[in-house]
Amino acid sequence: GRCDFIAEFAFPLPILVISDLFGVPRADRDRIKAWSECITDLGSRRKPLAELARDALQATREMKVYFEAILDERRREPRDDVITLLLNAEDAGERLSRSELIGMAILILVAGHETTTSLLSNGLLLLLQNPEQLAALRADPTLMPTAIEEMLRMEPSFLRTPRRVKADLDWGGVQLQRDQMVSVLNGAANRDPAVFTDPDRFDIRRSPNKHLSFGHGPHICLGAPLARIEASLAFPRLLERLPRIELAGAARWKEDFSTRRLERLDVQVG
Repeated sequence: GRCDFIAEFAFPLPILVISDLFGVPRADRDRIKAWSECITDLGSRRKPLAELARDALQATREMKVYFEAILDERRREPRDDVITLLLNAEDAGERLSRSELIGMAILILVAGHETTTSLLSNGLLLLLQNPEQLAALRADPTLMPTAIEEMLRMEPSFLRTPRRVKADLDWGGVQLQRDQMVSVLNGAANRDPAVFTDPDRFDIRRSPNKHLSFGHGPHICLGAPLARIEASLAFPRLLERLPRIELAGAARWKEDFSTRRLERLDVQVG
């Protein structure tokens, strides 16, 4: 049959996983999705910037109230989940204030499912657009780890990362001043011909693959291991259960200069 891969698989799987890790009700997933979209759409062009900023601020406020209630509940009745772990870290003197706890919870929850949704949908699109690579992966499932890294390199969830300059410096002939804000274009770095041979080619055997899709250094994405684990479990099962899968129309990308996300991905399966 025909379906939107994102609505039927790429979104439900990560949101269920992250919801279970946080101990939040699965019934709240649509509300969490709406909040997440308002926040991540801040870099899009679907509305005037003032409206996007207003929506993102309102979503953040609502998520703050939501997590305040959950934090209070976990203080009374601890569980085996991420929220309780964060609370224990605070109680152990890790310098996490209530506002920091809530901010961290929001960040992990939003990033924890948005990045994986994009990895699954963008990755499948790459395979369907490159049938010879899909056939090679079906023939040799041991290529899955390098295939996932190549998906991350070619179509990263986030195209740029904001950073603050810590000290005056000359970067490639450009003078940067302390406290100046810059954008690190990790999406462009992933296609740097000085680092990657034939950078615009999707090659599931590419190794080494030093992409920057999850950032680098001390601020590398906390959700990177989770995204990789989910993808390494999801793609083999998809290829096993679906001997035939192909595009059923043009992929629709969201208009966004910060993220690389599909609006929908119609596929025909059998």
